Amino acid sequence: MKPRGYYIESGEGHKMFTLRHFFMYPTTHGFSESDTYVKNLSTNYDEAYSKAVKFCQENNYTLNASKTWVHRDLYPIIRDTPELVAQQKEEDKIKLEKDLKEFFNLHPVLIEAWEFYINHEEVDYFQDAFFDIYNKLLQYGSLSDKQIQFCYNMLDNFKENQIARKEQAILDANAEPVPVTDERMQITGKILATKYVENDWGGSMKSLVQDDRGFKVWGTSQADKGDRVTFMARVEVSEDDPKFGFYKRPTKVQIL
Repeated sequence: MKPRGYYIESGEGHKMFTLRHFFMYPTTHGFSESDTYVKNLSTNYDEAYSKAVKFCQENNYTLNASKTWVHRDLYPIIRDTPELVAQQKEEDKIKLEKDLKEFFNLHPVLIEAWEFYINHEEVDYFQDAFFDIYNKLLQYGSLSDKQIQFCYNMLDNFKENQIARKEQAILDANAEPVPVTDERMQITGKILATKYVENDWGGSMKSLVQDDRGFKVWGTSQADKGDRVTFMARVEVSEDDPKFGFYKRPTKVQIL
C-alpha cells in the first residue's frame, strides 16, 4: 500500500527519484484515492531525500520517507550510458533491416512500384499517402493490413488508368474530324467527363462526349460520366482543333 502524504518514488522507467503526493478524499460513494506527481528530485537517493525534506519543510508538508534507501521499497535508478544507447541503436538497426527484408520478400510488387514511380513522370497520379506510407515502412519496418491494401488498390487503379489512356490515345489518333454543317447532326458515343459550369443564369452540367467516329464534343450534359448516349444537336467546330466541337440544344436524347 502506498504511504499517505508526500513520499519518494522511483520515477517512470526508474530514471530518477521523484516526489509524489498520495491522499484519500471523501465522495458520495465513500472514499477515492489520489496519487499525483509533484517534482523530480535526483538520481542519488541521499540528495533526493534532502530535496524532499527541504520542499516539505518550506510548504509545511509531512514527508513519509526513509532517510536511507530501502531496496524493497524503491527500484534502483537506471540511467542509459553512451555504450547502452549505442548498443540499442545497433540492435534497432538490425531489427529494422530484418523486418524490411521480410516485407520486401512478401510484397515485391509494391517495392518495385514505390522505387520506380517515386521519380517517374507520372508520379503526380499517386496520392501523397502512397509515398507517405512507403516512408513509414522505411522508418518502422512494417505496415498495417489497411495500409498495404490501400497501396495495392492504388497501384491497380493506376494500371487500369494507364490502359485506358493508351486506348484513348489510339482513339484520338484515329479520330475523324467533326463534320462541318449547319444542320443538326446525330451524336452517338460515350461521356468521358462531366463538369458543373456556372454562368449568369446560375449554371448547368456540361459533358465531354466522344462520338463513335472519334471526334469529341462539349455541351449541356444529359447523362453521367461513363454512359453511352445518342442525341441530335447543332455542332460548331473548334477553331483550334478540327476534331473538337461544341454542341447546343440537344434533342432526342437517349441513354444507350
